[in-house]
Amino acid sequence: MTAFASDQVATPPPGSRVSILISWVIILVSVLTLGIANLVSPAREAVARATDEAQVLVLAKYAVGANAIARAMGGEMPLETAADLDGAVQRLATTPAGRLRAVAVIGELEGSTAALAELQDLEPALKDATLSADAAALRTVYSTGAASIPTSARDGLLARHGWFARLALGSGLGGDAALHRQAVAGGTRVVAAMLGLLLGGTLALIGGTALLTLAIVRLVDARVRLAYAPPNRSAAPFLEAFALYLGGMVAIGLLVRFLLHGRPFLSSWIALGWVPVAFVWPLLRGMTWAELREGLGWNLGRGMAREIGAGALSYLGMLPIAVAGLLVTTLLSYLARANPVHPIITEFRGGWRNAAQLYLLACVYAPIVEETMFRGAMFHHLRQRHRWLFSAIVSGLLFAALHPQGWTAIPLLGAMGVVFCAIREWRGTVLASGTTHAINNAVAVTLMLVLFG
Repeated sequence: MTAFASDQVATPPPGSRVSILISWVIILVSVLTLGIANLVSPAREAVARATDEAQVLVLAKYAVGANAIARAMGGEMPLETAADLDGAVQRLATTPAGRLRAVAVIGELEGSTAALAELQDLEPALKDATLSADAAALRTVYSTGAASIPTSARDGLLARHGWFARLALGSGLGGDAALHRQAVAGGTRVVAAMLGLLLGGTLALIGGTALLTLAIVRLVDARVRLAYAPPNRSAAPFLEAFALYLGGMVAIGLLVRFLLHGRPFLSSWIALGWVPVAFVWPLLRGMTWAELREGLGWNLGRGMAREIGAGALSYLGMLPIAVAGLLVTTLLSYLARANPVHPIITEFRGGWRNAAQLYLLACVYAPIVEETMFRGAMFHHLRQRHRWLFSAIVSGLLFAALHPQGWTAIPLLGAMGVVFCAIREWRGTVLASGTTHAINNAVAVTLMLVLFG
């Protein structure tokens, strides 16, 4: 890739090498500590279980939604197709609880007789007393009707199995029509979301490819005015600020995770009290307010509306690069038999309060803090000594490695991190890259809520 036109570099004055060395030690130790902690985290099992459950839920909803749409169009899903979808759900449902939930899908697609046959096959695997009781309740639902089970058994099914329980209680003999409508509506939403993702994603990818091609051509022809300027004095305080931020976030995260057994939200909100320390550190080290704002990218660039618009267009331009990173991540995950999922997946079925927290965390908190630290402080320090591409790659790799999805997600997250740095170089402000970051997270959270909610 052609170097940016502003690729002048400055040499820091003597005296900053010790602080730079200490900062890099803190950063590397923090990365290694976090990597090891993710491997031995007590939450790994819960995240893996939530991931498996989410995959089963999405496929089950898709099967039910597709069946409902076929019926609404005056037809019936072919038995072979229904059996194939049931088989796919059963293959994903590797736990006894998952297999029990799959019975509801079988009952919806293939009828009560098939559901009863599956319950009979499943009975030897149900060692847990609660699951055995749930299986007995489902057997009653599909043999004599949902009205035959006690209210306590009905409430227990709904509390433990959610959407699957609504489907079973709605599609069994004498089923509850209101519950059936709710379950089917969830399925049709998933089908609509997948079709919308396919169509909208294809159009966005085409438009993004055109924008990216245009941007590269204009860059090569030196027709892009780059707003970022590397610092002309030591930027070591910004690296120190990043090290403080990272070290503090890792320490707080580990404390919450291992001592308080906190959920993903908890550590982020507690860490909010530490972040301002890192933000103002360069001021305490002698930087002026103007130098702090420029170094962290806290400026409006060419105007707020213009920078937000540039960030929105940049999101489209990022899509081809993100898709390329996703393909590499998918290949690595397949070869390593890994599942690169964020622990926050455990929070997607907690009602509107959890949804509000997800949007605040992913679309406000993360873009502000991460853009300020990674594309602000870290990138600004690196650009003092190095050209933009090297600086972007280092910042992008750190950004990716510190996410909890695991090493196979580094190609995807690293590619996005590099693009965010390119936007900072182009616009000179983190307002534009933060907008791109926020849009990306908003799309991801919305899709997950539609699929899993």
